[in-house]
Amino acid sequence: MFMKNSIIRLYQAARELKGLTNISQIARAFNTSPQTVKNWESRGMSKEGLLKAQQIIGVSAHWLETGEGSMLFVSNSEKLNLESVDDQKLGNGSEDLVTIDQFDIQVSCGPGIKNASYPDFIRSINIPKEEFLEWFGRSKAKPGIQLVTIKGDSMEPTLPNRAIAFVDSNINEFQGDGIYAFVLDGEAYIKRLQRIPGKIIAISDNTVYEPFYITPEMEDRMQIAAKFIRVLPFNMREL
Repeated sequence: MFMKNSIIRLYQAARELKGLTNISQIARAFNTSPQTVKNWESRGMSKEGLLKAQQIIGVSAHWLETGEGSMLFVSNSEKLNLESVDDQKLGNGSEDLVTIDQFDIQVSCGPGIKNASYPDFIRSINIPKEEFLEWFGRSKAKPGIQLVTIKGDSMEPTLPNRAIAFVDSNINEFQGDGIYAFVLDGEAYIKRLQRIPGKIIAISDNTVYEPFYITPEMEDRMQIAAKFIRVLPFNMREL
């Protein structure tokens, strides 16, 4: 059973804004029971819960519910001050940029996942709308497009170590051959998945690593977190 998007976003906001990393901590902050928070995973957050999160964590209730706009809740008075500062700094050019935030597989699939961390030296990236349209075929980011910094060489040369890749975290099931982020038996993977008769084969593009098979029985234990859609190589050189 997959978690509702609102609770996935709540776990992300609680972790990033308040350092709350598990259900018990969130329940304590909300002055409610862990079971209530757990119920939100299947039912979605109530309106009361959304507003409570906004008040306690400082996360936008609108962002929690829809994934649109900024994660942070900004009051009207703060918004006026921020807009004034932005006008001075950016000359109103910020509306010509699309912001893509970092993807966290642990937030998407739940706590307790082994080897789930990716390098986070890039937390977000701003892309000019024209470039974004060229890369993704649309003029604005739909909820779900996020970035991942690649760690390791198992998917080279397709996903080079330390490259910036873009994923669609709205894709939570196998949708044809491609590269996916997924969790199987508590282990996080980035692999190319191909369906063959009777099973799925998980392939590392680096041929040093052996492929492995995912049987129908194992599929019941697999949770797909996102599908990779683009990669931006990142090579830093000393000059």
